[in-house]
Amino acid sequence: MQPVVRHLIVCEDIRRGNSPEQFTLVNVITRIRSLDPVPFPLLYREMCVLAMCTECRGQGRVQIQIVEEESDEPCRESHV
Repeated sequence: MQPVVRHLIVCEDIRRGNSPEQFTLVNVITRIRSLDPVPFPLLYREMCVLAMCTECRGQGRVQIQIVEEESDEPCRESHV
């Protein structure tokens, strides 16, 4: 059975709680938009991604890949 991503949330930080099931998302990012006169390239110092999956058990790894819209080529990848 293949894992299914139920939620993929981007934020500035994820803080752990008292147990593994508890965490706090800091400054959830709902859209990325530059306010500069020349909007691109827009660089974020750091972003965190929370991936909540179903159809799986135990621990696993998630890899995030950002793809250039026009060329359909990957431009960034998370560590595995």
